Amino acid sequence: MKATGQPYGEIGRVRIVDTRSKAAVAQVEYACDPINPGDTAIPFAEKAMVNFHPRCALTAFLPPAAKFPAAS
Repeated sequence: MKATGQPYGEIGRVRIVDTRSKAAVAQVEYACDPINPGDTAIPFAEKAMVNFHPRCALTAFLPPAAKFPAAS
């Protein structure tokens, strides 16, 4: 397990509204889990859209009398 690295999760998104000596004040814009003081923050970067495969015909539940197309 050690070789896999440190687990992490993208918990939410915050907007920095004020900075102080060695700290920042942020407003939570979106969160999936609690965001706690001391959590690590990274700059936001837009992620690419996920490409999905087009829908395909599902023939597994055709009635037994159905004729299947010949394989090419």
